[in-house]
Amino acid sequence: MHIAFHLLSQCNPNIISFLWNKPEHYTDISEGGKLLLEKRSIFFSRRRIRDGFAGYAHAQLTKLTNGAYKGYMGARRKAVVDKHGYDTKNASTLLRLLAQGIEALRTCEIQTFRTTDRDFLLDVKTGKYSLNQIQEFSDKAFRELDQAYEESKMPLDNNRTDIEELLVEIMCMETGLEIRHFTERNREIVIQE
Repeated sequence: MHIAFHLLSQCNPNIISFLWNKPEHYTDISEGGKLLLEKRSIFFSRRRIRDGFAGYAHAQLTKLTNGAYKGYMGARRKAVVDKHGYDTKNASTLLRLLAQGIEALRTCEIQTFRTTDRDFLLDVKTGKYSLNQIQEFSDKAFRELDQAYEESKMPLDNNRTDIEELLVEIMCMETGLEIRHFTERNREIVIQE
């Protein structure tokens, strides 16, 4: 659980998006899980959202052409790269990540299930756009992400103490143990049964 909280506090796009699933997609949720969802916004920070989402997006941009055949890629995906000259799946992921980062900075929410740009992202994934168009779309989105960062009402950094206290509270809820005291300064956590 500590590793998951670390990734959440870094606003890792692969992890933090899980906190914005639709309620019906959580099949079995504990009381600690409910508390995590209720307090999910404590992980947000303007700097970490920008750096996390832009960082992953840059990686996808690099893979569009330079890394198209690196790592595992099935025959069908290789055929898509050969046909379009770039990896359409990476292009779609690139543009989705940028849109999610912009939305998060502007609204303090992450739209995991795409609605407003769903058709556009599917068109990208099916190769409707040229590589030049994809690069133009991404250049514009990177600029929008930077602007959203500058205008965001989100705090610059998240509060590590609040995050660690939430982690301890959830761990205690899930294990049935009680907190006697929690001191951030000394990094001391005393738990009693």
